[in-house]
Parts: sequence; C-alpha cells; structure tokens
Amino acid sequence: TAKDLTPMMAGNDGFFYFLPKFVQHAGEECRDSLTRFFLSDGDVLDLCPSWTSHYPSGWRPSPPRRCVALGLNPLELLANPSKTEWRVQDLNKDPQLPYADAAFDLVTNSLS
Repeated sequence: TAKDLTPMMAGNDGFFYFLPKFVQHAGEECRDSLTRFFLSDGDVLDLCPSWTSHYPSGWRPSPPRRCVALGLNPLELLANPSKTEWRVQDLNKDPQLPYADAAFDLVTNSLS
C-alpha cells in the first residue's frame, strides 16, 4: 500500500547522512550472524553501507573482481575496507542504479 511505502521519518536522507557516523548500528551477535551468511567469489554490489559492509573480517574480492559500495556518506564509504570502489547516491531521490543488468553476481543490503 502507499502507507507501506511511506517513510516513517519524512525529509531528506542526505541531510541526516551529511556528517559521518562511525558507529555500529547492530549488536555484535547480529553482526556475527551477518558475516556467517556472506559467501561470494564474484562481483558484489553493497547497497547503503557505511564504513562497514558486515562481510567476514579481512574479506576483499580477488582481482579482477570488485565490491562496489553505494551509499550516502563519502567519508564512511571511503573508510569501508571491503570496497574496491564506491559511489555516493541517494536511492530515495534517484532509485535507478548506474550499472548494467547482471553486472554483479551478488547484491547485499544489510541494516538499511
């Protein structure tokens, strides 16, 4: 319904995410559970991450593979150790992804 698609907090997400927030948004047990489910040896698109993508510690894609972090705060995205590249985009304002169909083997979206 329209109500289901209406944000609980109206306003511009860009304003909220303008300043970086280098905090954990979930408890340790939740973060540990997320890392157990992550398996990928392909190209990864991580939607709405911050300074962490909740992937296993030390995980990075093996070249020529990539992990693209697409989120709202450039400082948080830059600090994300899993990414090979990053892009700032407000998906509420512009929901069209700037990538070709089937450009990624896996898409993740954790805690967003």
